[in-house]
Amino acid sequence: MALEDELYKPEIRFYNSGELTEQTLNAYDRAVFEGANLIIGPLSKNNVSALTSREALPIPTLALNSIDIDTPIENLYLFGLNPEDEAKQVAEKAWLDGYNQALVLTPKGKLGERLEIAFSEKWRAFGGKTIERQQFNPTAQDFTKPLQALLNLDESKARIRAVKNLLGNAVRTEPRRRQDVDFIFLTAQPQQARQIRPQLKFFYAGNIPVYATSHVFTGTPNPKTDHDMNDIMFCDMPWALEAKPTWEKIRLNWPNQAPIYKRLYALGVDSFNIIAHLRRLSAYKFQQFPGETGQLNIDSAQHIKRQLRWARFVNGRPVPSPSQQAF
Repeated sequence: MALEDELYKPEIRFYNSGELTEQTLNAYDRAVFEGANLIIGPLSKNNVSALTSREALPIPTLALNSIDIDTPIENLYLFGLNPEDEAKQVAEKAWLDGYNQALVLTPKGKLGERLEIAFSEKWRAFGGKTIERQQFNPTAQDFTKPLQALLNLDESKARIRAVKNLLGNAVRTEPRRRQDVDFIFLTAQPQQARQIRPQLKFFYAGNIPVYATSHVFTGTPNPKTDHDMNDIMFCDMPWALEAKPTWEKIRLNWPNQAPIYKRLYALGVDSFNIIAHLRRLSAYKFQQFPGETGQLNIDSAQHIKRQLRWARFVNGRPVPSPSQQAF
């Protein structure tokens, strides 16, 4: 049956791709030898990289991770939940909303650095300006120092001390945050964002729009714990923002484990559903597939790209935006 057939129902076989390059390639070759006409996987970046050592693949292969390649490899499609794509979409959204001066707040570590680079490169390409960037300790409970530095409050306090030293302690004044900012790009886990948002308000920055990646949302609405994140805008997949019958079945069967892997289940659902559309999307770059992980299309290097939905925390719940902008 042709892959383009909407009613395509394949026989599914499972192969262990292992951890080593040789194991991955051997498992792949075995699947081809045993009659596979499409392969989904492998999952890890190292194993996906192993497939790119070949100039072409014998059958369509949907790898479940993204790696940087500029030249497409025949029959290889790359599909992953790339966090850098979210940072780029924050830049797109903020630019479309009319902003041009950003503050950037990310956690220390490789992920924070990757997201900062992805956002900054896209933001500069639009002509946007980053006027300050700060990193925070992801294990901290108090984010006073990076927030004060981000908002220029540390310099404001230094000026106040200088004035008091000059004129005496009778001078009464309050620190003043910087005024040359349109929005804040935030990358933080929920437990961090729940502390950062109230502290922004405490430091006179409650009226600065905050745009974030999906990391701020657990995937499960929890108004009691998330009310402190009110007004944070973030991008996420439809699977995390809408009620899905398939997800409810998964959650009921594995109530303890399922929430941890909610977004990965969406990747699995889309990996199956998009099979019938790979060739069409590859041939017509501007066509899209309405997936659970986002609106999907395939670029010139055969990466499957996701356009996410936008939501805002209102009364502790994520409320999806009524209209979705795509750049």
